Amino acid sequence: MYSLQLRIKKRPFPAWMILWIVVLPFLWGTFFDLLHLPSILKYTADVAWVILLGFLLVCLKVRIDRRLLNIVLLVTVFFIYCLILYFLNYQSPFYFLWGFRNNFRYYVLFFSFTMFLTADDAERIYNVMDILFWVNAAVIFIQYFALGYKQDNLGGLFGIVPGCNAMNIIFLFIVLGRSLLKYMERREAFWLCFVKCAVSLAVAAFAEMKFFFVVFVLLLGMSMLITSFSWRKLIICTIGIILVMAGSALLTSLFDFENFMSLENIWNLATQEHYSSQETVNRLSALPTLARTVITDPLDRLFGLGLGNCDTSAFAICNTPFFATFGHLRYTYFSCAILFLEVGYLGLILYLAFFVLCFIEYRKIIKQDGESSVNVKLAVMMTVLALLLVFYNNSLRIEIGYLVYLVLAVPFIGKKKTDALINEAEEVGQR
Repeated sequence: MYSLQLRIKKRPFPAWMILWIVVLPFLWGTFFDLLHLPSILKYTADVAWVILLGFLLVCLKVRIDRRLLNIVLLVTVFFIYCLILYFLNYQSPFYFLWGFRNNFRYYVLFFSFTMFLTADDAERIYNVMDILFWVNAAVIFIQYFALGYKQDNLGGLFGIVPGCNAMNIIFLFIVLGRSLLKYMERREAFWLCFVKCAVSLAVAAFAEMKFFFVVFVLLLGMSMLITSFSWRKLIICTIGIILVMAGSALLTSLFDFENFMSLENIWNLATQEHYSSQETVNRLSALPTLARTVITDPLDRLFGLGLGNCDTSAFAICNTPFFATFGHLRYTYFSCAILFLEVGYLGLILYLAFFVLCFIEYRKIIKQDGESSVNVKLAVMMTVLALLLVFYNNSLRIEIGYLVYLVLAVPFIGKKKTDALINEAEEVGQR
């Protein structure tokens, strides 16, 4: 049985900030859609990561894991690049701060996870996610059958507002990824893995998450590639394909999507010039469309218009003139599009390089350790999903993105935690 408790024990103050940030997305639907609490509470996570940034700066003198040095260097270069662009394209400091918030808070959290969490903390968080998987599925079925919510408004614990269903893609990926890897390593029973897969695909069908069916196939393929050969792999792969076919049939019967899993149809949907209307950009066609119609200057295409200068916000002071003019294009729906506009092709490459570099480091860990842990293999698979999400939607710019960077950070947490770092954090917290 899973352990639900995140034990109340003596831990650094930053660790409590991290736990709140990780838990908050799961409270989204209850707090803001059911209880209608003030929306300002959504920004408590921002207060938490700003505090964590202060702790990180204070604790810089503590030795950083050598495996992180290249990643630290890359993020530093990306930040300096964005800072230079800000001065060259100066509009408002509030635009830059909002752009920093929407992009760099995840790096702050990534490094905070590695410095202030222990391996036990990470394992407990994963175990709690396993429990929340069943709670989330139950809420989704209630929302669908009893309350009549469906498609984009069917989000389970993540709410009932349009687009909330996309948050489940990341959550289900984490739970299913660990389940498949544990099953293949004889650490989870077949029936439990099977039921999780079946429930996930049913949830995806009811919530019209067509992309999740592609993600599920990728999960099967990647989990087979990075684990040793066994008959268990062939069994779960065969069962998985059958479940995908059943889930596809359910989705087709519910929403009349014919041949949506065909490669031709997937490619056509991703590359068509418009997304929801003739005025909007689409996923894979967003960059060439914007380069042809919005930023035609070669230098602007290469370097962008400045971090935050194309963004929008609930705070009027952070709303940009660019968005007022071109917001109808819905470029904020896709991370790749707004990154291209703000930091250009070069900045987009630096952004993507973070995930590529993480992938390289994980492969080194696996090579050095031989048969590495489930968490390292899950992180390998998460880098692939993250690269896809950059072009698929804007999940890596909203709160569910915290979970992506948690998974990516876990391999660097390790089994040891230096007393110097813990003491340093505690001393700062007491000041």
